[in-house]
Amino acid sequence: MTKTIIWDFDDVLFNTLYYWTQWYNEQNGTIIQYENIIENPPLIAAGINYEEYRMSMDAFRNSDFARSIEPDKSLIEWFEKYGDHFIHVVLTARPLSTMPAASRWIYTHFGRWIHTISHISSPRPDDRIHNHFSKKGDWINYFNPTGYYIDDSPGHIASVNSNKITPLLLSRPWNDSSLQMPEILIRIITENGF
Repeated sequence: MTKTIIWDFDDVLFNTLYYWTQWYNEQNGTIIQYENIIENPPLIAAGINYEEYRMSMDAFRNSDFARSIEPDKSLIEWFEKYGDHFIHVVLTARPLSTMPAASRWIYTHFGRWIHTISHISSPRPDDRIHNHFSKKGDWINYFNPTGYYIDDSPGHIASVNSNKITPLLLSRPWNDSSLQMPEILIRIITENGF
């Protein structure tokens, strides 16, 4: 049976918060250091409230700057070597207004391997979307694929209740995981005999 790898988009396939800090600093004349972000969203580090953060993040996600970002070369190399051995799904929690930009980026860089993008809405006041799932774990538990789930959010990882999926928490400054992407990729290929 071909196993599935479920990839979070923001801060896993696309290093969103890292590049947002660069963009935000340039836009606002601030000096937020990515390495010093200990919470996501980075309200304290940025000195902004939640609504200001969401507006800024949505503007970044739809910006030309975000569109121009290239994926991590080592991740592309892994996909080129091993990607055809798995079914790949992107499972993201973001507002509907940013999905076209995310989908374009995913299909531009990973379209050879990733054929499915699923969206758990992070609603905004103008979104008119019915969501059957409120957490990524709800989606995973419903479809119950066999394989791996990679995310940077402890909350999303904890929401998975399936013995067929191995949740892997990617290390980021705002979580306690020490699991780096190279280790995750090696584990996946090793456990599957490649």
